[in-house]
Amino acid sequence: MDDCIFCKIVKGEIPSFKVFEDDKILAFEDINPISEGHTLIIPKRHAQNLYEIQGEDLIAIHLASQKVAQAIKKAMKICKRPTIINYLSDNEPDDQEELLSLVSNSDASLVIRASKGTIPTSLEGKLQIIEDLLEMANEADIPNERLFADPSIVHIGSGMGQRHLLNSYECVKVIKDLVQPPLNTIAWIANVSSGLPKTVRKPLEATFLSYMAGAGLDAAMVDVLDKNIRRTLYLIKSFRDEIIFTKTEMT
Repeated sequence: MDDCIFCKIVKGEIPSFKVFEDDKILAFEDINPISEGHTLIIPKRHAQNLYEIQGEDLIAIHLASQKVAQAIKKAMKICKRPTIINYLSDNEPDDQEELLSLVSNSDASLVIRASKGTIPTSLEGKLQIIEDLLEMANEADIPNERLFADPSIVHIGSGMGQRHLLNSYECVKVIKDLVQPPLNTIAWIANVSSGLPKTVRKPLEATFLSYMAGAGLDAAMVDVLDKNIRRTLYLIKSFRDEIIFTKTEMT
């Protein structure tokens, strides 16, 4: 499609740093990497969403994911900056011991996600999973300072969306107030607006980011190219006295 940014990347109309490519998929580094080596894998044939991807393309993506993951694993040894691995949950990945060993024997940080196949609807359920994963990571000699707890954000339009979001806020707050040594927190902010019209997605994400920051959120996965998000990040850092506020940055 002419207005699809990924189609333009596939055609070479927009530059990218290619990691891997074959006749069906393209893997390239994210322009806004969460950590060094953050890679996106897309089908070369246009698809609006997961439901529209052709079966053969989906298979190709999974096979390429394995190749890219193996390459990233080898590259971690020479990364100049520590990486962040996303994620360890109650039932993912299949080989949890291998993942924990990889993180333990490197300078990488690890996201531990409050998920057990499905995301718990209660605060207690989320905290129990994070507690179990924290114990597992600590037993693998991964200190809290290299761990990021993810309360698992769901979109506000889902059946229990609003209750989930409130529990996510409370989950971050409890972790920041009670866990010692301190445990980092992180959230995938864009999940909150999934499925909503484009006109409301970014303002909603910016507002939700500010809301979660009030609970003490340490890090977030966001679209830093969006002006709403950039302004919100700037204000959060100003309110936390991490930078000096100037009105010119808001114009």
